[in-house]
Amino acid sequence: MKTKVFILVLCLQCLILIGMVVQQESLFRTAQPITIDAGVYDPRDPIKGQYVALSYPAAILNLSQFEGGHPTAGQKVFVEFSPEKNSPIWAPTRSSTNCFEPSSTNQLFQAKVVYIEETQWTNNKSVKLSDPKVHVDYGINRFYVNEEKGNPRGRLTAVVVARKNGKAFLKDLLVDGKSIRSSTE
Repeated sequence: MKTKVFILVLCLQCLILIGMVVQQESLFRTAQPITIDAGVYDPRDPIKGQYVALSYPAAILNLSQFEGGHPTAGQKVFVEFSPEKNSPIWAPTRSSTNCFEPSSTNQLFQAKVVYIEETQWTNNKSVKLSDPKVHVDYGINRFYVNEEKGNPRGRLTAVVVARKNGKAFLKDLLVDGKSIRSSTE
């Protein structure tokens, strides 16, 4: 009897793991990928391995563009991305503290407010910004790579997909338009 229960529990755990993998792969295959500008800021971690730590210009939003009230640090916000004219790059076009339905051609991303920058140092003085900057985290800041390719050179862009609720996943990283995966093999 104990053996049967053990095998049943083991099979259930395997099914859960397989379901998680199938769900993720399904998202990567069916969701519309978008491309956003990225930059590298810290390419090495001796504990977690070789990865590319990414920053995004789209992670700094203007406070005046937020709908539904002013966000606070730690709050979940929603950002709509649309393609830039004559470019494969997508950029933020709308931000809100409340979830909303994006237009049919755009993508909605969920983010967390890291902090709000209300002042800036200029000429050794703290100057209050007329339009404070909201720094957000989309949860797509790391891309693990082979050890030889930890510090890519060139223009970086990230290929990102999102679930219906806006949760973003990093699908690929492009260096000068070419996948970093193909350049590491």
